Amino acid sequence: MEASKEPVAEGGSAELQQTPKPVVRMDFYQTDSDVVVTIFLKNQKQDEVSVDYSTESFRLAAKYPDGSDYLREVHLAKRIRPDDCSFKVLSTKIEIKLHKQDGGPWATLEVDKSSNKEFKPLYPSSSKKKFDWDKVEKDIAKQEKDDPDADINSLFSKIFESGDENTKKAMMKSMQESGGTVLSTNWEEVGKKRVEISPPDGMEFKKY
Repeated sequence: MEASKEPVAEGGSAELQQTPKPVVRMDFYQTDSDVVVTIFLKNQKQDEVSVDYSTESFRLAAKYPDGSDYLREVHLAKRIRPDDCSFKVLSTKIEIKLHKQDGGPWATLEVDKSSNKEFKPLYPSSSKKKFDWDKVEKDIAKQEKDDPDADINSLFSKIFESGDENTKKAMMKSMQESGGTVLSTNWEEVGKKRVEISPPDGMEFKKY
């Protein structure tokens, strides 16, 4: 019996066509102190939705109707207070409440992308309290410039004091197990396995 043949388009081989993802509508309204962003995704599960915040952006992770990952990062026109932001999952949408840093009206939600501003991705963390890691990096750089011999540990102490229980456990475990060569705030990651020693390039770790 002769095997059946799939039809082939003239001039080329047959190709599987991917179904395009539906366009997800986003809208927002604002008060003097907050901006509420609405993402119109239906039937989302609370444990499958997460939002990470920085002072200048937020990143939403959710699901398309077909179960595939939906990711959306929005770079904001003005600055927000990450610790005072929140979100809720409703049957027909996701509402993200952004607390304005300076208050007052915003002319638009997103920053003008033609401004050539350098965007930095949000740092992942299992902590419910989000840190502004851009600010941490700037503070470290400034401290090193002002006083090269300064103890950077004081800055990390501030992070430890302001963190939640998981953040503190992650920092303590990572520092102890790595001999002080690794500092992590992600308990979901470091809680599962031992943190390996990781000295800087060109240096060798020795126990005394």
